[in-house]
Amino acid sequence: MKKGYQKDKTLARGKDVYLGVKWLKEATFEHEVLKAPFESLIDLYEYLTLQVKKISKEVVTLSRSNKYSHKMKLMRSVPGIGILKGMELLVELADMDR
Repeated sequence: MKKGYQKDKTLARGKDVYLGVKWLKEATFEHEVLKAPFESLIDLYEYLTLQVKKISKEVVTLSRSNKYSHKMKLMRSVPGIGILKGMELLVELADMDR
């Protein structure tokens, strides 16, 4: 594990996720004027990371619905196609029966 990275098991259903934000929050700057924009970027990163997690969970839930579960089973049988990519293909193609 790289120095400064923390292990976070709360994301991705228990899979180890390494977040490099902690050491960034502790960064010091030669000029104090740089600190506020940097902290804003860190806040934005954390917000967007949470949004991606939330939306990914919604897509996984949708993939288990009656409308998509059978087609997702077929999509996931293709090597390299996971839940997110499979759902992306399903909603873009709309009708796979043609």
